[in-house]
Amino acid sequence: MFWKFNYHQVSAIDSILCKENVTIEEVLDEDDVLQECKAQNTKLIEFLSRPTSIEAMVNYIVNEPSEDVDEKSRFKYPSTSCEILTCDVFSITENLVKEPALTEKLWSFLDNESPLNPLLASFFSKTVGILLKRNTEATFHYLCGHDGVVNTILKHFNTSAIMDLLMRLVTCTENPQLKFAILKWLDEESLITKLILLINPAIESEMHSYASQVLCDIIRQGRERLPTMVDSELHDPLLRTIERQETVQLLIENMLQETNGERCDSAIVSGIQVLLAMIDLRRTSEQLEDASVIIDTKEFAEGVDNEIQGIIPRLRDLTDLLKSPPRRQAMRTTAGLLQPPLGNVRLHVAKLVSALLLTNVHAVNVELAKLGTLELLWDLFFKYSWNNFLHLHVEQCIVTILTNTPNEEDGARVSPLINTLFQNCRILEKIVDNWEDNEKETANPHGQRGGHMGYLTRIANTVATRLERDLAEDIHGRWDQFISGSLKETNKRNAIELVKPTNSGTSSISDEDDFPRAVTGNLPKIYNHYQMSDLGPSMIDKLSYDEDEFQDDDECLKAHYDALEDVKFKIDVQDSMNSANIFEERCNEKMAAFDETTEDVWEEREFSITSESHEQALKEDNTEHNRSSSDSDSSDDGTGDGDQLISFSNPFAQSEQGENDQNNSASWTANFNAQVSDEGIWSKPADEGSNISDGNWADFGKQASSESNSIEISPHQTEEPKVMEIDNSVSENNQKSQSENSSQMSSAIVDGDNSMEIANGDN
Repeated sequence: MFWKFNYHQVSAIDSILCKENVTIEEVLDEDDVLQECKAQNTKLIEFLSRPTSIEAMVNYIVNEPSEDVDEKSRFKYPSTSCEILTCDVFSITENLVKEPALTEKLWSFLDNESPLNPLLASFFSKTVGILLKRNTEATFHYLCGHDGVVNTILKHFNTSAIMDLLMRLVTCTENPQLKFAILKWLDEESLITKLILLINPAIESEMHSYASQVLCDIIRQGRERLPTMVDSELHDPLLRTIERQETVQLLIENMLQETNGERCDSAIVSGIQVLLAMIDLRRTSEQLEDASVIIDTKEFAEGVDNEIQGIIPRLRDLTDLLKSPPRRQAMRTTAGLLQPPLGNVRLHVAKLVSALLLTNVHAVNVELAKLGTLELLWDLFFKYSWNNFLHLHVEQCIVTILTNTPNEEDGARVSPLINTLFQNCRILEKIVDNWEDNEKETANPHGQRGGHMGYLTRIANTVATRLERDLAEDIHGRWDQFISGSLKETNKRNAIELVKPTNSGTSSISDEDDFPRAVTGNLPKIYNHYQMSDLGPSMIDKLSYDEDEFQDDDECLKAHYDALEDVKFKIDVQDSMNSANIFEERCNEKMAAFDETTEDVWEEREFSITSESHEQALKEDNTEHNRSSSDSDSSDDGTGDGDQLISFSNPFAQSEQGENDQNNSASWTANFNAQVSDEGIWSKPADEGSNISDGNWADFGKQASSESNSIEISPHQTEEPKVMEIDNSVSENNQKSQSENSSQMSSAIVDGDNSMEIANGDN
């Protein structure tokens, strides 16, 4: 074993570092430099921690590489330098922050003109991020000592890596005092106001998206930190600035500005996303329901109330977007021509209205009822019948209105939106009318069900459940008939389960409390309960098989099949006979094709195989055989008791002398019972035209004079059916010897390659 001798491979970097005047480029060229650096190679870390080495690596990060270099190796040194500086080696990061000149050179990357190289920007952001994480206080003090750092960062905000750098600065530490100091410094630098000013139609759309994303992240992270900030003096300064009423109004005013008489889609959508993050009650309600989370509800309520008060004065401008959104070109879809399309702006306005209704603020409800916002949304619901995103928000608005608690005004409980929903929107009439129109449409041969009918069904069910008011006479009868007729049938049809759960009779889980049944929605708890269960005797008894089930006793095996004795089968005799008749008819149809042919393929026939050949061809064949077998079988005996001959015709012989010679068949005679001398039959040449006299062996030169006990096979020259002719004339003496020497014949045939030549027919 190689480890027996404490063998280890010497790194090439150690050899390089042993040289004099080694350069940083020689080290960066090595493929295992990162591996050795993470392995705490002492000699390598000492070299990389030098100010000259760190300065060289920083230069590779902040300076654009030359375009003359190959594209593959152009960013090799910057990438490797970034990985080394961020490999979390204390001495390297400590020396980088300790030297002001190196820190200054690193931050000088932001002095380049926009746009920045995105790859170098990612290297810069990653390097600064590790400094903020490992040397937060030192890096923060450096930033505080330089004016205009935030402005410089926002100048390159269209690069995603710089946006990530700003979020690293907000979330770089968990120390409450240090975090509060950083957030306060950013607030003093007017970070929130500067981000809002980026959401302006005069600025490129990428800036809108990045600024909106950072603002939303600041809001969510500030709300998530509310439970941890027990001391109100340490509350997030950035979050407090966002929650001011002036900040909300500045955001709405900025995003609704016009450029050349047109409003910008991306600015409006980005601004509404920030407003939604401000009043997102769904995420906060989850924290309020969690008893383990202690949240300052007063602080939260004050912040949301300030944001809503800033939105209310601009609700009219937001409602106007539903009437006259930014101009968009017509869009052709598979459902038809949309002229104009709904657009992302109106969709986000509907989402904002749905979020405002969840707050159930009386001033918001009154303003929405006054502006007719619900009527516009209800009309858009039917106009864009295939936009399910819009349908979802409209349904949420209606459900929220019907489920909200009435507000108090002058000592009375009022719901201004309820009256708007049933009177101005005429929700009942529109539901019934649209349902009837849809039924007429689907009754046509090429009719199609509306894409909004699913949401319309849910809205109708909600209205029918929550309706607690007297209806007018003209709609009362239609509504009751609709509920008891079409809506009831639709609900019954929708309640049908496409896949019914089956109850397996072989389940090993019992109905006891320790093993509850698998109910929908309770599966994770059951699985966790199963994982935490102790594999005790009770668990084994309930999940294992009985030992008797694995015995070979007949009674035990029979017990599993006793239930089969009572199974009753209902067999209709008439159906069975019909099936048999149909099967017979199909068989007859398939056999009809065979019956039409004149020739019966299954008819038994007689075949005759005769052979006519020339004596010269037979001699050549015998000569070739004698030459091939004389070397290997000269010592074989092949003795026998009787003289039994088998005569075969030569199938290879071809007629060369005319039709008269065809009757002269070339045949040979094999004697299996002749005695062979020790010298062998091949030692003596056979005379042409005579049989071999010594061993009375096979005659290859002359036809057998006697046809007794011989079989003659000759191919027929015509195309008539072949019939095999066998001469069964066998002498009485040969018949006696045939049975006695049958075994000897078998052995002779097995050794036929050495003692007998049988000419096969031509294939």
